[in-house]
Amino acid sequence: MPRVWQDICSRQLTRRLEANRENIRLKKQYETEKQLVKSFKKLLYNRRVPRDAEPEATKHTRRTDIPEGYIERMAAMVFKQLEAGVKVCYGKVERIFDAQRLVPMNLVPHGTLLDRRVMTRGVERKFYDRRTMPVDIGQRFQDIAADEIVERFGLEMSDFKTNTSATAYAQ
Repeated sequence: MPRVWQDICSRQLTRRLEANRENIRLKKQYETEKQLVKSFKKLLYNRRVPRDAEPEATKHTRRTDIPEGYIERMAAMVFKQLEAGVKVCYGKVERIFDAQRLVPMNLVPHGTLLDRRVMTRGVERKFYDRRTMPVDIGQRFQDIAADEIVERFGLEMSDFKTNTSATAYAQ
């Protein structure tokens, strides 16, 4: 190989090595400056934590007592909404059966547990229903439901500030 080409190759090699060293040095410098900026941000934008001796500490206390009768009012409101929804669902089911009924069904009284105003606290009530179902609905749900209807209700309370929830179900 001629001497000229050897000089050109050696010069290119030294320039490439110098450029790589410079890149590594600049990368290290960038990382240290980035860490410095992070630490400055933490110093500048740190949140002030109230101490026990300061009057600001009392501003963050939460009130936990519930007014008298509040739970009863909320439960009554929830159950009224639940009762209205159940009545709407039963009405829709009745319309489905009325359209395809082959046998008169006025011989067997049908009604919900909510219509009877029965107290169901802590009790699971079941009742059985015999109806003629249109098309193929009976065959599809016979194995799943076995003609058994169970009414259940519950209450779920969520506290989004502390990300907790409490659930109570009655049957």
